[in-house]
Amino acid sequence: MGQPKNRGIIGILTGGGDVPGLNPAIRAVTIRALREGYKVIGIKRGWGGLIDIVRDPQYDNSGNFFELTEEIVNKAGRTGGTFLHTSRTRASHVPKANVPKHLQDKYLDDINDLTPEVLKNLEFMGIDYLIPIGGGRHVELCGTLEQGKRESRGHTQNHGQRRPRNRLLYWVQHLYHPYDCPHA
Repeated sequence: MGQPKNRGIIGILTGGGDVPGLNPAIRAVTIRALREGYKVIGIKRGWGGLIDIVRDPQYDNSGNFFELTEEIVNKAGRTGGTFLHTSRTRASHVPKANVPKHLQDKYLDDINDLTPEVLKNLEFMGIDYLIPIGGGRHVELCGTLEQGKRESRGHTQNHGQRRPRNRLLYWVQHLYHPYDCPHA
């Protein structure tokens, strides 16, 4: 049986507290995604790692993300916590002191919304689907990201588009039922 065709790139990050079960969840999603033909990128330090990315192909972003393989997740899946590490960063509410050095001349407010940077970084990385694992605020940001994408295209209403959170939940719900999944 040949390799499945490339269906896209999935990014996984963890946010909130470091709790048991994160590594097995990352492992399960990664293995299924790889078998379905997706490439999987692990984003280190949650949303913090995602906002720290420098969009220069020559820059070493290995401290912010890396490609996940079955070998990597099988090894990490037996350990507690999250090998991707986590943060409590909210990209929409970043204090001035926590704005990455390469963005400090652009974001000068006491509290800054770096959602536009997250969108640009996801595009730079080629990520088609983002799976945040963790507390509610970390998943809720997906709705903020979709709103930001629509506003950047001049749209202010949801014209029948599914939000990333809905795509995420649909995709995850159908991980174990591929015969039901249209792979939208």
